[in-house]
Amino acid sequence: MLSRRITEDQCRLLFRKSSQATAVVQDDRIVLCNPSAEKFWGYKESELRKIHFLELTLAEDRNRARQDMIKRLEDREPVSRPVYRMRRHDGDVFWVESGGIRIDWEGAPAWLAFFSETKTKLRHEDREKVLGVHLEPGLPKPSGDVPSPVAAPAAVPAAIAVPAVSAVYAVPAAQAADPQPVASAPAPSGAGGPGLDPLTGLFGRAAFDVELKRIDKESFLPVTILLAVLDDFEEYREHFGDAAGDELVRNFAGFLKKECRESDFLARIDEERFALVLPRTDSWMAEGLERRVSEDLAASKGGAVPFSATFGKQTRDKMDMDFDQAFAAASDRLDRRKKMHEIFKGMPGDIF
Repeated sequence: MLSRRITEDQCRLLFRKSSQATAVVQDDRIVLCNPSAEKFWGYKESELRKIHFLELTLAEDRNRARQDMIKRLEDREPVSRPVYRMRRHDGDVFWVESGGIRIDWEGAPAWLAFFSETKTKLRHEDREKVLGVHLEPGLPKPSGDVPSPVAAPAAVPAAIAVPAVSAVYAVPAAQAADPQPVASAPAPSGAGGPGLDPLTGLFGRAAFDVELKRIDKESFLPVTILLAVLDDFEEYREHFGDAAGDELVRNFAGFLKKECRESDFLARIDEERFALVLPRTDSWMAEGLERRVSEDLAASKGGAVPFSATFGKQTRDKMDMDFDQAFAAASDRLDRRKKMHEIFKGMPGDIF
């Protein structure tokens, strides 16, 4: 058996002495990591704690990464050293070798994981085994030498703390050379300002449209547009009053901002509808954001009122789809889900 009992203090001592990217992974999330891991992925530890571990892995390689994690947690040593591709905060794609052992972390099994970038060039047949797919002759082969779409940031991005209601939109240093960002972070909630929603402090629809134009570049792909709307908002406001309705909107904005990275953009585009622009984010990663926001919203319910929201999204992964088409597709999905909610909201368990 490879498992070990290890305390957090022991882990931190080990981490301080290790120059290798090291993390404790439990329930598919990084619960602790060392400074080398922060440099490895380009995120601060507080940001990594928010991210599903597999979100750091390219979609094509996630099954392999998951199998590696399962084997470690079951104390089964992989036959060969696992190799898969991961993506850094700045978008750089690189090949990674992983290792580690199972440990007991706060009474539950966890993976004490070690990661290192591999410079080894994989042969064509080896890549087929790694990816679990057949690479047809003549097609581009995955490579660890994929260039970063933007320059590496001068420093690890600042942590995204649980936010106040004021908006968070600061252009990362890596994107400083891009044409005309919308603005830096706006004034606190209620302070108002050009193009800002006075209730939440978020940007409005005009700034959202400008942001789509700013990131209309292949280097930002895949980009997911995620729309969110509070369920039964009008009924809630009529029943509990305008002040309670405003507070619900502010709380919802806070839950959305809590999940935003520095590179993401969040706007309130009408009274109860919010829009997020998520660069370098595929549909699977956006679903994780949906789930976490929904869980936060449900946990905040007041009395017997079951707060919930409906989402609609569309991922643009090729330049032949423009953002108008992506936004229309996301809106259509949102509207269809809202209709389904209207059909079923009278079922037992719904206050309305």
